[in-house]
Amino acid sequence: MWQITPIHVATQHCIRKGMLDRGDPSDAVTRMDIPFICWLLHNDELKLTYLVDCGPDFDNDTNTKLHQPMTMLPEWHIGERLAAMGVSSKSLAGIIATHLHWDHLKAVTNLPNNIPVFVQRHELAYAVASRGKSYGKAYESDEPNPFFLRCYNQYHLLDGDAEIASGLRVTPVPGHTAGSQAVLVETEKGRIVLANDVINVLENWTEGILPGNVADFDAYHRSLETLKKYELEGWRIVPGHDFRVFTTLAPLFNAIYPPQN
Repeated sequence: MWQITPIHVATQHCIRKGMLDRGDPSDAVTRMDIPFICWLLHNDELKLTYLVDCGPDFDNDTNTKLHQPMTMLPEWHIGERLAAMGVSSKSLAGIIATHLHWDHLKAVTNLPNNIPVFVQRHELAYAVASRGKSYGKAYESDEPNPFFLRCYNQYHLLDGDAEIASGLRVTPVPGHTAGSQAVLVETEKGRIVLANDVINVLENWTEGILPGNVADFDAYHRSLETLKKYELEGWRIVPGHDFRVFTTLAPLFNAIYPPQN
């Protein structure tokens, strides 16, 4: 069975509307703190270790300038976090990219360049096509050398549902981006769906408050129906940018990092 450890790698001080669009004008000007989370997956029997997303690089100035204010200490970078946990980045069997936005993959350029990166083919095409578009900002596609192209040789392109390893698979959940994918993990604690940015915070799921950072609302609603089917089958839906992952949701995981007091 798989073990999941969520890892906090940065905090963004974002506009609330992106996470929770309640229709209140204050949502467009009020900031809320959200974590950037990477997920370490390990299976003792299979002797396999994967990361789900790898977070941003350590460049607060550039990341804040291009996006929104954020806090990230040098030791928070995923490479440093893994080392502190006793995990060699060279031992990773792969990185499962939920999508190619900067906060989910930019640190890949700081990790060994032979780690396979599993991504939906449609997501890569969408990222490449974003140049000059309003949604290209999250891909930094107008920069001279976008990060998601610097790891092109590492991509393992997927077309829809795919098994990564026994008990570990992905399924498309478009809406936040055209090629977003959720990660389904069978663990000792139960069956877990890492829903990435389809469900940013719990209220997107439990109260039906939509996030504002949606590229295609029709696709988004279809993805919600996909997640509801999994929930009916006994899977637990986990949000992708919620500090409660490290507190009230922590019993779903084998460990959290860094450990909480």
